[in-house]
Amino acid sequence: MAGLRGVKILLLWAGIIGLAKCYRPYTTDNAPTPSSLTSTEVTWLTTTVDNTTPDCLDVKNINQTAPTQFPVEFKAELPPNCNLSIDYTCHVSYPRRDYYPWFDGFNEAKNLSELEPFMDYKCIGLIKDTNNVNVYNTTEVKVRINCGNYTVKPIKFGLQINITSSAVNPVPTSIMIHEEGKPQTAARSSAPHSNPSSSHEIKQLKPCTKYEFNVTLDDKDRPTPCERMTVNDPITDPISEHDIEDANCYFTVCYQSGWDISSLQTTPDMIPDLQCGNNTVCFKPGSDDICSNMTFTFTSCTNTSFQFDRNITRDFLDVKNIKQTAPTQFPIEFKAELHPNCNLSIDYTCHGYYPEFHIFNEAMNLSELEPFMDYECIGLIKDKNNVNVYNTTEVKVRIDCDLKIDFTITSTTNTSSQLTCTTTSNRCKDVIQNLPKLSFLCRCGDSSQRVRLLNQTSVGTCYITDLQPYTVYTCWVQPYYLNDWEGRNPFSVKQKTEIGVPEDVHNLKLEVKDHNTIIVTCNHSQIFNGPERIFKAQLHYGGSSVERNDETCEFEFKNLKYSTNYTVKVTAVNRLFESNPITKQISTEYVNAGMGFHVFHILLTSGALLLVVYKIYDLRFRKSE
Repeated sequence: MAGLRGVKILLLWAGIIGLAKCYRPYTTDNAPTPSSLTSTEVTWLTTTVDNTTPDCLDVKNINQTAPTQFPVEFKAELPPNCNLSIDYTCHVSYPRRDYYPWFDGFNEAKNLSELEPFMDYKCIGLIKDTNNVNVYNTTEVKVRINCGNYTVKPIKFGLQINITSSAVNPVPTSIMIHEEGKPQTAARSSAPHSNPSSSHEIKQLKPCTKYEFNVTLDDKDRPTPCERMTVNDPITDPISEHDIEDANCYFTVCYQSGWDISSLQTTPDMIPDLQCGNNTVCFKPGSDDICSNMTFTFTSCTNTSFQFDRNITRDFLDVKNIKQTAPTQFPIEFKAELHPNCNLSIDYTCHGYYPEFHIFNEAMNLSELEPFMDYECIGLIKDKNNVNVYNTTEVKVRIDCDLKIDFTITSTTNTSSQLTCTTTSNRCKDVIQNLPKLSFLCRCGDSSQRVRLLNQTSVGTCYITDLQPYTVYTCWVQPYYLNDWEGRNPFSVKQKTEIGVPEDVHNLKLEVKDHNTIIVTCNHSQIFNGPERIFKAQLHYGGSSVERNDETCEFEFKNLKYSTNYTVKVTAVNRLFESNPITKQISTEYVNAGMGFHVFHILLTSGALLLVVYKIYDLRFRKSE
């Protein structure tokens, strides 16, 4: 018995020493209890586990790396001293039950060789000992293999992206590309990607430029990024001289290429943002460059310069850019800036234009144009052989003479005035004396006259009649060409007509008062046509007369003879003239003898009464003394 007990003790120590060796690299203080097949996390796994194996590791601390490409391989760090291996088994995962409501979340287990791309799986590793007995299960690992990888290599005018994956069916591909350090541009769509690989060329890129990519496979609206496997940075190749070709656009010198050459340095500077096609840059020849040779220089990213010589023919002449200055005076001359190297000349022809009627008349030479008329003119551009090669754009022409009228009053009466007008103009000084259609309207008050300049002179004379005497008028002269008045404000001067004859009195009335007094009244328009406004009345009897003057037409002639016929004459008078007299006759009244006796008796009685009153007064005065 003692020998048997010693053997048991020896075996016990051997087990303790082996267990210590197994735990030495992995044990930690307060290590958690190892997971087993009976864990709730793996209730779907039906493989039997031998729980009698010693607990030698914590499965939660095993580092597992999920596969990202085919063939599917897991990487797991197992303790090297335990002689363990792992076999993985997976189930398709349907995380959203609303997609597949009849599933409870998982389906049958699959080996790694049965996995498909673009599917979601949940996998668990079966940790086995040397006898292939399952002793542990790893924690759950989510797996989805979408896209393998892609490589980038430079090609002419751009880059080529080669995508490798295990997709069975075509999958839409999205390739985002942008220059390094610059904002990302819009996606460049490519042909669908399918197993095992596909190539996509992106051209019209900038030479010697580093680009960044974002490649995704858009399977069922679930973008999955791909991994770039290229070691070197994706940089485009340098440009060569043969990559640049000639092009023309909008009277400009252009060059195009399969590269994006908009960032190259050029001499002269290119025109920015000119829409002349993809990857085309253009230059605008100057006025001195047309009809000559011109050199254009491109400097590449390798500091190599390419020079291109172009013959800038007159076909590059854009007539819209020819600066034309319309004439503003006579003689009529256009100014046009033609290219000095092309030996070109311009002859202008014009059409009269009536804008209110939209009517043109026949063509005219410049020498036939008139002032105050609307024209539209076109320049005929001719070569040295006098052949018309181009037409300029239309130029509107109207020359308004800056008329200045100096006029004087050469003579004036009390009913008329004579004005002499002298016309000058800076713009039309060479033609002002030969304009038969030019006329002038002279007006003073309501009276007017239309006159023309005297032949071959710049002088005209107006005779204005039917004026009122002794009246201040503003006389003005308005120039007309044809029947249209020209200029904003007429030229004016003030004048005063001479003194005239006053207007006649009217409604003359005569009245006898007290038998021998004559009262005279009349009416008048108060138009005396001169200063010192008075009325004059004359009373005539036989060869004698009496005259009265007053500012009003009211007169009284007293102590006239009884029963006598008188003639009354009344006129209106100013300083120089007297109106036509208005005459009427009237007689004073008769006085008889009886009437005289009664008057004498009354006077005598009145005197006697006065004498009696005096005597009484005198008597009383003496008594009082």
